Amino acid sequence: MLKKLWKEKRIWVLFVSVAVLLLGAVIGLAVADKVWKDGDRIAGNVFFLGKDLGHLTKEEAYEQVHAAYQEQMARKLHLTGKDLAWDFTLEELGLTDNSDVVVTTAYQAARSGTVFDRYRDRISLLFQVKNLETAGLFVFAEEKKGAILNRLSEELGSTAQDARFEIGGDHVISIVPSATGTALNTEKSWALITAAVDNLATTEVALRIEENMEPEVTTADLEAMDITTLIASFSTKYNAGQVARSENLAVASKSLDLLIVKPGETVSFNDIVGERTAARGFKQAIIIENGEFTPGMGGGVCQVSTTLYGALIRSELLIVERNPHSIPIAYVKPGQDAMVAWGSSDLKFKNEYDTPVLLHTECGGGTITMMVFGAASYKKEVEIVSEVLRYIPFSTETRLDKSLQPGTTKVKSSGNRGLECKVYKKILEDGEVVSTKMLSHNTYRAEKRVVLQGPAVVEEPKTPAEDKNQNNTEEPAA
Repeated sequence: MLKKLWKEKRIWVLFVSVAVLLLGAVIGLAVADKVWKDGDRIAGNVFFLGKDLGHLTKEEAYEQVHAAYQEQMARKLHLTGKDLAWDFTLEELGLTDNSDVVVTTAYQAARSGTVFDRYRDRISLLFQVKNLETAGLFVFAEEKKGAILNRLSEELGSTAQDARFEIGGDHVISIVPSATGTALNTEKSWALITAAVDNLATTEVALRIEENMEPEVTTADLEAMDITTLIASFSTKYNAGQVARSENLAVASKSLDLLIVKPGETVSFNDIVGERTAARGFKQAIIIENGEFTPGMGGGVCQVSTTLYGALIRSELLIVERNPHSIPIAYVKPGQDAMVAWGSSDLKFKNEYDTPVLLHTECGGGTITMMVFGAASYKKEVEIVSEVLRYIPFSTETRLDKSLQPGTTKVKSSGNRGLECKVYKKILEDGEVVSTKMLSHNTYRAEKRVVLQGPAVVEEPKTPAEDKNQNNTEEPAA
């Protein structure tokens, strides 16, 4: 009996000892794994582009990876297509320094999964090298990529023809059909370029040129837009004799012509027309600044935005932003203007129709016209009414102008009264008003009458003799 109890005790002690050892081993492995996982060094045998990152800290690895990227950015690819050839560095093609991501990827080696996964991966790295794949780590800037592909396409040329809208003299819209032709397949060509970048031994790429290439915009694309009808238009008059101002109107109008606005898209006048600079074709002409007319770059562009606004409110396009001028303007009824200024004031609208709309502009001979084309069902009979609530009298300001002759005056600005008004939009059916909506409530301050005045007349002092003669003068005899 005692022998049996002793035997059972020995078995129990052995079992407990083994359990304690196993528990200790597990705890030890877990602690060691945590120390490893939280450590600051990369596992051994991890390489990127020939650079050994094993056992380096993240900071040390970054230096190695950054150097590898600089080498790759200087690497050149020779591109060929038809009888043309180009040499680009990878930096010119848009390769970006992705060192941070590479270092993070290297650091995660043997640090993911379960404890057992991590031990397995660490043991594996003792016997084999892990080369980080460049695919996914070589990232290209979309802007440079697009510019390169556009350049290649333009220089190679294309016989493919995009479909386009055309507006006849009677304002009937039609589609000029698309046509297939020989052109650069940009998608496949870029895939070849990126494959060559990933294959470090490749130095030359033959671009993919295809026959019967579909254009970017097909006839079917435009037909699906259902842009068939002139749904709204508006015109304003201008003085064609003011050459600089007329050129500004033409430049701004051309920017908007044949602009397609997709459903849900918001359009900014300033974004489309761009900054008013001499480099972009704009001239110095009269603008309104601080309630006064003064020369400024791009003078007259507000008449383009105002004319566009007039067409927009005669459709069902949503006005997102519109600002009135500070003083009344002559080429449109009160409250129907839309002032724009680069960087501060814009005209924005949103297409809330189910299909696209198209803008068309005409500018010349003293008239500017803005038109909106869309589906026939969008056309409505619209009337815009301006209601003046009150007029604001103008004041007169006299300013000294030393360039004028003493005692003379000159009217710089004749002045103009201000006003307060409301603008309403009426929808009619068969000549009867079915709805009325107020579009805006505007107040325009008066334009001051400004009179320039020369210096005061200064009388010359009289000599003593002149004073004596004047005092001795006698009245003539009766």
